[in-house]
Amino acid sequence: MFFVEVTIMDISLVSFVGLLAAFLVFSNFMIYFIFRWVRLTNKRSLQIKLAKIARKWMKTHRTFGIISSVLILVHISLYFYFNGNFSVKAISGLIRLLRENHS
Repeated sequence: MFFVEVTIMDISLVSFVGLLAAFLVFSNFMIYFIFRWVRLTNKRSLQIKLAKIARKWMKTHRTFGIISSVLILVHISLYFYFNGNFSVKAISGLIRLLRENHS
């Protein structure tokens, strides 16, 4: 088995990377609600304001997606590095997850 001495700073790093990735994923998902709000509202002025916000937000949409995907992979690798849980089942599950998302 593969063990590494883990300090509180290492746990904080793994948690921070995971929380940052989760924040980026959820903020990227929030654009769906803005578009839905634009479709459902009846006030034209509110639709225009929300459309302007959505237009600015769409410029960062792809960048946030790429950064959050990289942070998720970093979080997973740090977790495995510090916990030493390199099981075949976990690694095959990650490979399957990556293959399903890209096909």
